Amino acid sequence: MKSQTIEIQFDYKNRNTRFVPLDRDVRGRFLLSRVNDGRSMNYKATIPEDIPGQVLGIDLDRGVGYLLEPIHDHLHIKTMLEKQGYRFEDARQEFPGIDVDAWLFWFKRMADDGKVRIIEGKLPETVNYDPPNRLAPKPKRGPERLREIFTKDPSVAAQYVEWDQKKRAAWESLVGV
Repeated sequence: MKSQTIEIQFDYKNRNTRFVPLDRDVRGRFLLSRVNDGRSMNYKATIPEDIPGQVLGIDLDRGVGYLLEPIHDHLHIKTMLEKQGYRFEDARQEFPGIDVDAWLFWFKRMADDGKVRIIEGKLPETVNYDPPNRLAPKPKRGPERLREIFTKDPSVAAQYVEWDQKKRAAWESLVGV
């Protein structure tokens, strides 16, 4: 029985796209027909054919993500580009133990933005994932948070030392210590 997979191919304006869960760029498809300035003839001399974009996939049954490098199926293009100094990923890389919801969220977001094409499977309508805000400061926890509170209001520190363990624990969970 074939496992359930979803695959996307990067295909956005001859550009690479950042894939947040892997914290890396994935190569998009390069089409000579998209180069519409004087440089297109220069490209045609060194890259006579279109270059396929990399493919990311999820094996939903195993919870494994993977990256496919389709350039290995186009040996003549690969050989020509390697002579020019380009290097390519292995034909298949696996990423076990991924956060499937995070991958699905970013797959869906990139598909909605037109940066990828879905080439296998179907994305769910909704994904239960809230991406972290990388720009927001991380909240302080533990002794650092207590020090901050006690510095702002020393009367809280005076009360805190008089409380029993149960009251301290309740207060700490309330203020996020």
